[in-house]
Amino acid sequence: MSILGKIRNKLFVTPIVNSIKQEIPGILQRIQGNRAEAITDQKTILNEEIPEILRRIQGNRAEQIQDLRIVLHQELPKMLKSDCLTVDTFFSAENQQNDANRAVQTVDKLSFTDKLDEISKKAVIKTDAEIRKMLSKRSNFSCDKNSIEPKKQCSIFASYSSTGTIEEYVIYYLKELRKVSNYIIFVADNDIKNKKEFEKIRELVDFASFGRHGQYDFGSWKIGYEYLSVNNLLDKFDDFLLVNDSCYGPLYPLKDIFDVMAEKKSDFWGLCDSTDDVYHIQSFFINCSRKVFTSKIVKQFFYSMPEKLSFWDAVTYGEQRFTYLLSKEFTSSVLLPAFSSGNSREYIAGNRNGTVYPLSLIKNGFPLIKIKAMTNSMDLREAVSDVLSFVYESNKDLYEIIVGDLTRRFGMLDTSYRFSQDATDLRLIFTNQKVISFDIFDTLLVRPFAQPTDLFKLIESDLNIDGFSEERSKAEARARANSTASEITFDEIYDSIKPEFKFVKQIELDYEYNLLSANPAIKPVYEQACSLYGTVIATSDMYLPKDFLKKVLDKNGYEKISAIFVSSENRHTKGSAELYKELLEKLNLKPNEVIHFGDNNESDNVVPSKLGIKCFTIKKLVERFKTPANVKWTEYCKNTQFLNKSIHLARLAHAQYYELSNNVPYWQMLGYRLGGPLALSYLNYIINEVKRNKIDRILFVARYGWILKNLYEKYFMEDVKIPCSYIYLQRILGVTSTLNWLDEPRYLKKLLREYKAVNNNVTVTDDYELNKCEFYRYKDEIEKWSAALKIEFDAHVRDAAGDANNIALVDMTTGRFSSENYAKTVLGKRLVLSIFSATYCNEIKNVNVSFLNRLLTSLDDAQIQLSETMISSPESNVIGLKNGKPVYAQNAHQRNDYLLIAKGIEAYVSESLNMFGKKIDGICFSMEEWLDMASHYKNLKNMIDMDYMKKFYHSDLFVKGESHSLYDLFYN
Repeated sequence: MSILGKIRNKLFVTPIVNSIKQEIPGILQRIQGNRAEAITDQKTILNEEIPEILRRIQGNRAEQIQDLRIVLHQELPKMLKSDCLTVDTFFSAENQQNDANRAVQTVDKLSFTDKLDEISKKAVIKTDAEIRKMLSKRSNFSCDKNSIEPKKQCSIFASYSSTGTIEEYVIYYLKELRKVSNYIIFVADNDIKNKKEFEKIRELVDFASFGRHGQYDFGSWKIGYEYLSVNNLLDKFDDFLLVNDSCYGPLYPLKDIFDVMAEKKSDFWGLCDSTDDVYHIQSFFINCSRKVFTSKIVKQFFYSMPEKLSFWDAVTYGEQRFTYLLSKEFTSSVLLPAFSSGNSREYIAGNRNGTVYPLSLIKNGFPLIKIKAMTNSMDLREAVSDVLSFVYESNKDLYEIIVGDLTRRFGMLDTSYRFSQDATDLRLIFTNQKVISFDIFDTLLVRPFAQPTDLFKLIESDLNIDGFSEERSKAEARARANSTASEITFDEIYDSIKPEFKFVKQIELDYEYNLLSANPAIKPVYEQACSLYGTVIATSDMYLPKDFLKKVLDKNGYEKISAIFVSSENRHTKGSAELYKELLEKLNLKPNEVIHFGDNNESDNVVPSKLGIKCFTIKKLVERFKTPANVKWTEYCKNTQFLNKSIHLARLAHAQYYELSNNVPYWQMLGYRLGGPLALSYLNYIINEVKRNKIDRILFVARYGWILKNLYEKYFMEDVKIPCSYIYLQRILGVTSTLNWLDEPRYLKKLLREYKAVNNNVTVTDDYELNKCEFYRYKDEIEKWSAALKIEFDAHVRDAAGDANNIALVDMTTGRFSSENYAKTVLGKRLVLSIFSATYCNEIKNVNVSFLNRLLTSLDDAQIQLSETMISSPESNVIGLKNGKPVYAQNAHQRNDYLLIAKGIEAYVSESLNMFGKKIDGICFSMEEWLDMASHYKNLKNMIDMDYMKKFYHSDLFVKGESHSLYDLFYN
């Protein structure tokens, strides 16, 4: 079991799960290379950085941290794959106790921004003498040749090297920086190896300082600030640029960036921002005007930095605090605002750090590439090889420098730097190849199942033929056992199947034809292959006929494939190497003239590589979907013996490519992933019930019937042929028009509040008995007022029902069947069926059915709130009816988040019907299964989910002022 799985099963503590999945993998990824100092680096990372991650796990007991350590103790050595370091180096008894104490101490009453302010109050300003003394202890090199003249821009470049050297990529950066900076201060948080190293940058900088200070980049920028201050240089420049050596680049001229940002006229600016914890500009490139850099705020900021910083302290008290403090007095902007906020990028990455999308950044004019993004960080969401290919085409000099630096770091570059498993760009892989070969299944084409054999389960479900799935698999096994060839044919499988299932033969081919679709991850690779080289072929181990595969490939846009080599025709397999040999012979090719792509490491990589064919392995769609941010979905769907889960997981994996390329908003994504299966499954249940009960009109109750009605009318009504209406039966309308249920204190209080708008003499309190007295004091007047409302209410219900005699009401969750009871006051026996998604109680007298085949309990509350969030209307609160139309509350506005959810839901439903037709029983979920899915979303939330839940308010339509964030409803 994975480390994440062990923690989830053992603790189910979400903050710990998030910490492991989001932060530790990135640190472990940095433990790479064969350098001599690697062992020391590993120990430093383990001793200094992982404790800080544990410290940031908010609100967990000390023993939970200990439990986490046990899991890590077992798993880290395996992950490090090293005998030179044991976890005992880090997990000493002293460290365990200290970190456990820190974890407890972090639970305090200060907000995050309060803590940032508190730090800033602790500034200790140095005197000039103290600054000079500090500088004198460092290795300083001044290149000043003349007195300082008033100049436009000063740059402070922060650097770190464990070897005390200055690398080529740093020199390149400084050269480009020199084109826009009149004065450059170079400050390294390390000792210099020798004076020769400084000679590399002598002509590029004006002042250089070397020596360990332990405060990360902000410590270096502070030294640059102090140098300028003590030498009376702060007033000599118009702008001050803070940069560091954590990036490769620039890819584009920096002057172009400065020209663009000059138009924004901001006091300080950067390249990219983030809203993790608090809004901040990412600190690897920040430009400040003179009034900012010489302000009291900046001075206090630098002099309140702790003497020693961990990595995360540098992020929190450096990067995040810097923007937070400056924003109080100064204006800011960024080159690419909200690049990874409010869209699918943040959700899929699990954070709002846009640098995990390096290719998208540079395609949008971003000039730099974070080095961590090029060292195969586990957080990376785009292929390193695609980034390198783009750099190669845009700036070959920089490309050579990056490749040289990566080679220095890792000893040699593996093939992933030419083509990663999730890459799309082929330009770096070609030498003398003439033909590009693609595997077909899970490469060019994908089925909508996590397991290919689930196709048989779907056919069994759709045709209602028990036992087909099992017999189909057995028939294939029998055919293989009886064959003397390396591969069997489709005909041989059905020759071996039981007679009662032989009629399915053509049906299976029809299903394959309709369900197979182009792989969104590989289609761009194929298209580029066609443009780079004209000869593209397909090579596959498959029992399906060659002619059939040709038709399916053509249907899905692969019509330029010039030849298909399939094992069912050639009777040779890829795994035996014979199919590749036949390919080479028939096309008269040498092995080194072919490139092959496929998803199976053995048959698509190991075997052809032994022949001399260049091979690249690609990931299956479902494997690409298994990222930390998607753990809630993969965990729920991991038991793929269930057909609906298998289909759902495959579809989510497929949809992720659309989400990323279109920057789909969070709520639209959640509507697709969570609301879609609920709406489709509930509608399927509704349709089955109304057909069974011979209903002649369906009344969808507002607001939860809004999306259900729209979907029913658009996709189902033509076939079902039962008309429908949208009806307002909110409790406020029912109570004010019927004066029922006065035994409920909240309802009585709301009733009196509504009547107070007519008679201001009414007194409304929180005391139920006093409210009852007030009601009976004005009983006659209230009844007269109510009678007028009832006329409107009755007319609305009758109009919605028309002349139908067998009416069904559709609502979501209920506790008192209020919508049904209100409708019955008007419709009487014409209302023959009420359909609810779930109920808290069972009233025998009512004619209702429930999608959930049990009663709800308080343990279901959070998931039910989520179901009602997914299936709702963008309408504002309805407080009355006028001429059959709803009257909305004052200051009513359309709730756009619900529109986004609805958009995602409709996309899911539409795709489902296009893919599977109207036979959807096999792909639907029961309400119990959906509640389990919602539980995974709730319990395996990450930082992004929590932020959105805190901003999304679910309001009680009946009780005025009762509005809570989704997060509060879930967890408080």
